Amino acid sequence: KLMVYGGRNPLPVVEEGEELPKGLPMADHASIHVLVCEKGAWKWAPEPEITGGEKPSVRARHGTCLIPVGKKVVIFGGCNAAGTLHDDVLVLTAQNIAKMECVAIPKGKPELVQPGAEDSKAALENSSFAETPAAGAG
Repeated sequence: KLMVYGGRNPLPVVEEGEELPKGLPMADHASIHVLVCEKGAWKWAPEPEITGGEKPSVRARHGTCLIPVGKKVVIFGGCNAAGTLHDDVLVLTAQNIAKMECVAIPKGKPELVQPGAEDSKAALENSSFAETPAAGAG
């Protein structure tokens, strides 16, 4: 499977020496698409339903990382259509390719734990990672 989130439409073709039109959006899409390989052929699955949290915003130039345990995709940063930079972390959790949950991680301590996973949350809060100051702080 391959997940595609967000992005930007192709830029118009311009001749050498010409400039791109002004006012083009920096990001165009907030959609999530999943490609599935069936019998050696790639097929688009229907766009998944966001069943928890809010649908991710329009974004491009972001970074993502797959966490296979728990079927999570972490999304960081990027920019919106106006070119304003995002400084946020979102976690998409897939129950299956038709249903996903999107959780915004509050700034401060990272809390990539499942709701109700109090042991994991307590371990994170008691870890040295939670006490480490940001680079340049202090």
